[in-house]
Amino acid sequence: GYRVAAHAESPESVKVSLMAGVDTIEHGAAMDDETIGLYGRNGSSVTVTISPAIAIARLPGRLTGMDRVQRECGEKVLGGIIESGRQALWNGIPVGLGTDASCPFVTQYDMWREVLYFSRYCGVSPSFAIHTATLGNAMILGMDGDTGSVEVGKLADLIVTRGNPLGDLKALRDVEMVMCRGRLTDRPKVRRMRKIDRALDGLL
Repeated sequence: GYRVAAHAESPESVKVSLMAGVDTIEHGAAMDDETIGLYGRNGSSVTVTISPAIAIARLPGRLTGMDRVQRECGEKVLGGIIESGRQALWNGIPVGLGTDASCPFVTQYDMWREVLYFSRYCGVSPSFAIHTATLGNAMILGMDGDTGSVEVGKLADLIVTRGNPLGDLKALRDVEMVMCRGRLTDRPKVRRMRKIDRALDGLL
């Protein structure tokens, strides 16, 4: 009765995981018709996680410690994740967003980058990207009755930004206030890793 997630990044591992009946694929890979059918039959979802792959593939090796072969492998995984997200959207497969935080060059406070990457590389609007990261994720987790959207009877989970993220998703970077279950934190303090932030900003 538990929801099961599979950490799968190759076409074969995704297919085997879906055949085993998992509920959600973390990362994903390019799909063939059989894989698309398995997603539909199971009602499974895919969680797009561009952040870890793009850092390995696109940041200079002198920063990441990755050699040429590792960066090429990262590029292949990155392409598969992006293609998986696009194919899922085209085929009505539920999509969520995540960061794989704690991977190299993926911070705990940078979900906004994943939302931006999803919009940019999977070709969706800022509003759809935000919807995917909020209500979409809540639906995948079976929590949409409690959170994920602003509705009467749901938990008061909100952020306030100075800028309008519907115009520029980078506005999500600067959060002025956080409300979690109705408890307000004004001007939350985040311990940022400046060197990592500067490196990742070069990918935007």
